[in-house]
Amino acid sequence: MTKEAILGSIRRGLRRGPLPADQRAMLESRLAAHPRHLIPARSRLPRPQQVALFVRNVEKEFGTVERVPDLAALPAAVADYLAAQNLPPRFVLAPHPDLAGVPWSDRPML
Repeated sequence: MTKEAILGSIRRGLRRGPLPADQRAMLESRLAAHPRHLIPARSRLPRPQQVALFVRNVEKEFGTVERVPDLAALPAAVADYLAAQNLPPRFVLAPHPDLAGVPWSDRPML
């Protein structure tokens, strides 16, 4: 479906035609002047404070955070967490280049 077909369908639903030129110009100028993305103030915090804020927010929602010294320690931490929660030793991991080097073979049950 083309952009014009979609907009035409919306216009029919609103029971109106295209915007008058002055309204269209006003909206286009507002869109051009509007910042593209909201940038939260927390993104300007130093990295350690961002991490601390993230941990507080996770724990506030009853989540858990386990800090590991490096990626090599990740399989053991995951296995320990699953065992402590009496959960089956399986999980789904989204592919990400940062996690490609994790030695999952160290814990073959995962």
